[in-house]
Amino acid sequence: MGKDEVSTITIYFDPVDLSTLAEAAPVTITVPGPIPYDKDDVVPWHYGGEVYCNGEKVEDQTASETTISKGKKRKDKVEALARAKGKQAVINEGTPVVTPAPGGSEKELDDDAEEFLRIIKKSEYKLVDHLQQTPSKISILSLLLSSEGHREALMKILKKAYVPQEITINQLETVVSNVHASHGLGFTDMDLTVDGRNHNRALHIAMECKGAVLSHVLVDTGSSLNVLPKKALAKLNCEGLILTPTDLIVRAFDGSKRAVFGEVELPVKIGPEVFKSVFYVMDIQPAYSCLLGRPWIHAAGAVTSTLHQKLKYI
Repeated sequence: MGKDEVSTITIYFDPVDLSTLAEAAPVTITVPGPIPYDKDDVVPWHYGGEVYCNGEKVEDQTASETTISKGKKRKDKVEALARAKGKQAVINEGTPVVTPAPGGSEKELDDDAEEFLRIIKKSEYKLVDHLQQTPSKISILSLLLSSEGHREALMKILKKAYVPQEITINQLETVVSNVHASHGLGFTDMDLTVDGRNHNRALHIAMECKGAVLSHVLVDTGSSLNVLPKKALAKLNCEGLILTPTDLIVRAFDGSKRAVFGEVELPVKIGPEVFKSVFYVMDIQPAYSCLLGRPWIHAAGAVTSTLHQKLKYI
């Protein structure tokens, strides 16, 4: 090749119409602004950057859905922890709900509970609907596992309760099953008087009637009437009392027959309760001031024990 000759390189390319590219709207991505500090363990889902295409802001649907999904998972987790801590819910009759607390510090549970309440306020979550689905009762085992005070109370009872050495498993189950008894009334040796079983006394109590206190009131399960002696009636405030005449004849303990002076309805206060009972007034001189028979005992739902010198009612 001579000195005056020059080497050339040929570049092949496809022609492109640049006018269409010039007409396309640009995509603008803004720079994220400063992120406000909240907590060391909190990372924001949105950093402030925005995207504009054709002059319109583009919403990040994926990021939004991800945020909602993660927020829901966290809400469910905090909700479970709040329930596990032993939150109490009043349902209809006001029955508390207590569940065993999981492992973890008290501060962590408090923080989770606060987060749970915050989520409830910001969402459409209905607390009432949740409470209606919560069981209104708790097993004794769950109660003992969650409450140290209840465990101590049970241990105190078990230490003081005695059974025969030869008790069978079925008998023990029967004793324990009494826990399920509703409105049960009964007596134990703790109800005995200082005389224990070494007495043969009838059951006498005191009651209040029309502002007067009547002592030595006989509670007699063998009597079909409530009997009020005429002298006891004289001690009461008779204002407003209506004594209804009656032809009833009563047979006394000794077999003799006695006429009834009349019948009257009186309010009697026994313990904290006031009962309205019909008494038959008789002109007799008994050892008791008044007699309460089966009419009052059955109406009050009372259980009597001459051995324990007590009566109990719900």
